[in-house]
Amino acid sequence: MSDALLTVDSNRDAEIAVLDATLSRVAAVVGRFEQRLPTGLYKIKVNRGGAMKEQLIELTPQGRRVSLYIIDFPAIAPIGSMVADQQGLETLAQKALGRVRGPALLLLEHYPTTVSRSPFSGVRVMPWRKVSEGIALGSVCRDTGIFGNERWSAVALEVEHRGDTWVLEIGGTSFSARHAIPLTPNWQTRVFMRGLSAREGAGALCETSVQMAPSNQSVVYWDHWETVEVARRSLETGRNIFSSDGLVEDLLHNKFDNPIAGMTGLHLMLDGLASTPQRDWPTAKVKQIDDVLQNLTGLLQPGRRNRLYNDPAWTELPDMTALRLKAGRLLGQVEVREPPLFKASWDALKGSASKDGLIWIGRSLWRATGDGNRMGPYMSWAPRHHSWRDTEAHMERQTDQSREFGLTFDTSELTSIGQAKFIRLDIAAAAQANNVPLSIFEKPLRGKADTILSDDIVPLVDRTTMA
Repeated sequence: MSDALLTVDSNRDAEIAVLDATLSRVAAVVGRFEQRLPTGLYKIKVNRGGAMKEQLIELTPQGRRVSLYIIDFPAIAPIGSMVADQQGLETLAQKALGRVRGPALLLLEHYPTTVSRSPFSGVRVMPWRKVSEGIALGSVCRDTGIFGNERWSAVALEVEHRGDTWVLEIGGTSFSARHAIPLTPNWQTRVFMRGLSAREGAGALCETSVQMAPSNQSVVYWDHWETVEVARRSLETGRNIFSSDGLVEDLLHNKFDNPIAGMTGLHLMLDGLASTPQRDWPTAKVKQIDDVLQNLTGLLQPGRRNRLYNDPAWTELPDMTALRLKAGRLLGQVEVREPPLFKASWDALKGSASKDGLIWIGRSLWRATGDGNRMGPYMSWAPRHHSWRDTEAHMERQTDQSREFGLTFDTSELTSIGQAKFIRLDIAAAAQANNVPLSIFEKPLRGKADTILSDDIVPLVDRTTMA
């Protein structure tokens, strides 16, 4: 069997998979595929932002070139080429923003006209730790319109841009969750929401995209925003789309009009390097990471001089702390008091949270969020009380079931009645195995006396029978 050249052209942020006649994967790349392969039948699959295209081809000795471009995909943000009436939607959003005099938080929702529900149904926003000040968006929404086959609704709220965190709550009959909305001076946070049908949502009412922009920037986006949306979905699915300088340029260097795009791109880049020891990272890559960290810091906190490392004099977004942690640019322990936006940030922060670690996550934050779930690429949590003791009990049950880690037997503490055995759960091993922050089981160190944990923190568990 002879070889021939197969070339597949697509969008530079599209994922391309090549499968042979047995449907075994031959290659997976981003943007463009070019390789000599044995002649025969192949299936080409292209994925861009959740939209798929497939084509069955025969590779002959003369070679084959295939073009599979995806123009439209289920975008959450209002990307101009995918909006039926760009000017009408822009006018709608600006009308909502015009009702607010000061710094604004913009929320823009769209869903198919075939879906029967009122705008922003089940959606509330509130300042962090101030549930009593929650605003039901449906009750304050005054601006709606139908463009093409979608209904769009806009709400703008006046907020104090002090670097605070707000919370988005999405509730339904079988689904209720919250996630963070970061606010920062000089930037307008925009929350885009795409309503889902019962078939799409699996209980969720919508999916969200949180972005930032200058307040004078149009709400309907163009240019590199398609790649920003694709990157958001890539972070959600854990697939790294970084394979070309063009994508790096779009996501990292174009962060100057959207810091959250820069955070998304840097997370993807650092995740792509996670399997390589940091000492082996290419020098050019380290410089690029440092440049992005410094530039993002300058955008979010322009008054800071030290922009590469954390600065105790400045409180920054938890996502920036997580990125510094992943990049090895965190000096000294940082206490995280508010939830981050990204699930990737939360996972990184939890993994380093202990009295001896670079991160401290206390019981107060854990009580509000618990371990957290995933809503798209974002970290979400159920709106209820989360107890660290319940977390410990869950880890204990997991240990009992698997017996793969975390149990040491203290035979010196046997009771005379039933010879009950007291077993101390190895909290450090259990926390690591369950990706739970060790710090929630520890007391903050204020002196040497606090280095020994009391039974109130790591309790002894009475076992009268052993499996």
